[in-house]
Amino acid sequence: MKSGSTATPSANSPSRTLQAVFAQQVDGGGERIALCIPATERAPTRQISYRELDAWSAAIAHRLVAAGVKHGTAVGLYAPRSAEAIAGLVALA
Repeated sequence: MKSGSTATPSANSPSRTLQAVFAQQVDGGGERIALCIPATERAPTRQISYRELDAWSAAIAHRLVAAGVKHGTAVGLYAPRSAEAIAGLVALA
């Protein structure tokens, strides 16, 4: 984008933050599927909408704030590849 441009950055623009792109997905069609977790022997296929992921990650973020985490605080996330890990990453973004 040229300096002084008033155009909105595209979703692929490096100037867009994860929060901005995610919020756009929630606002533009929150019921669309954000995550699809394949079935296992113990659990059926799981689909999570952008709106559900937004609520889940907001709840995690609120718990972190209640525990004293402030903007700029380093927070580690240790989790296997999972929906829970994605929710945690979105909460920390």
